[in-house]
Amino acid sequence: MKSNQVIDMLNQNVADLHILYVKLHNYHWNVEGRQFFEIHKVTEEYYNHIAELYDAVAERVLQLGGKPPVTVKEYLELAQLSEEKANRFGSKEIIDGLFDDFTYLLNSYRSILAVAEENGDVVTADMVSDTIGWLEKTLWMLKATQK
Repeated sequence: MKSNQVIDMLNQNVADLHILYVKLHNYHWNVEGRQFFEIHKVTEEYYNHIAELYDAVAERVLQLGGKPPVTVKEYLELAQLSEEKANRFGSKEIIDGLFDDFTYLLNSYRSILAVAEENGDVVTADMVSDTIGWLEKTLWMLKATQK
């Protein structure tokens, strides 16, 4: 089963996940302030989760007969998420940035889910549905932290 639209959306997602993976490391390494320990720990949890997701999405592209992007140039061309060039962060800045990026990803996964379901791609739909659940919970926790 090959849906070029699903493959294209997943390839953009691979690029976004790569950008987010690097950004999470930047936050992890360069957080400062009173919540250092908490932010340092949670960003590590997030980048480990994103690494697994990045691999799973790229492998799903291959299963569908596509080819995932593999170069930084391709990632930068395809990604909608932006790199983080700063190298000093307070906890509020990180939490707000993560909230924005995860909200974008949630909306992106909802779009992928709709297209996968339209194309009868139950495997992609299932994978994306699980990720939507993780993102909704993560966003709930980030929002509670923003208060």
